[in-house]
Amino acid sequence: RYTVAQISSVVGKGNIATGIDGAYYSYPETILLDGAIQYWQMAATAGTTEQNSIATGVPGTYNGTYTLNETGVRDGGTSVLFTNGYMEADLTGLDVYDVKCIEFFFKMQSTPSANGETLFYSGNGANLSYSLTCNIEAGQQLSLYIYRNGQVNVLAISGAPLVVGTDYQVIINVDPESGPCEVYVNDSLYASGTLAGNWQLQPVMTFGDQSGTANAFDPFNGHLDDLSLYSTK
Repeated sequence: RYTVAQISSVVGKGNIATGIDGAYYSYPETILLDGAIQYWQMAATAGTTEQNSIATGVPGTYNGTYTLNETGVRDGGTSVLFTNGYMEADLTGLDVYDVKCIEFFFKMQSTPSANGETLFYSGNGANLSYSLTCNIEAGQQLSLYIYRNGQVNVLAISGAPLVVGTDYQVIINVDPESGPCEVYVNDSLYASGTLAGNWQLQPVMTFGDQSGTANAFDPFNGHLDDLSLYSTK
């Protein structure tokens, strides 16, 4: 994936040096060139639907309390501010072993609640037996939870606490079959390990909350931007 340093090398309106044909492309263009299989730019200005920038991708649906057309988390563009809401995408039909990388940008609007807050959830609705979640803990550090056959495996990030009002790029590389996992935050490797038991992308994927689940975490209070899924790391 392209780094924060590359994304911040602004040429014109947010264009970056990608190394592809020696040319400059906008960040959304680099996502498409990089082979994303789902990409939500968080660019909706009205309504409840977030269009997918991938021709074969699925749209997202907004629920709850949110504000569209906010200033983008990365250079240029727009983002969505969630205060008690989420975006949901129905990925039914997507091969569960296709997704090996999840990338997104976020910015906290306030200190996380005592319960922590959910950035995204991939699961099968109310049943947490097979799911992957990414949360901001009360201590302002990221964590990943994987559930497989009702057993949970937690990979916590041991880096410095995240700062309210700061822009963050998160890249999560996973191997669904063997379990190795790497988490990068703003170009730095913050955590790596093995999520035992394998994980599978489930039909329901939500950003900003765990819709329909017995969730111990609260909804995310902050901005989300440029959500993308890849079949390669």
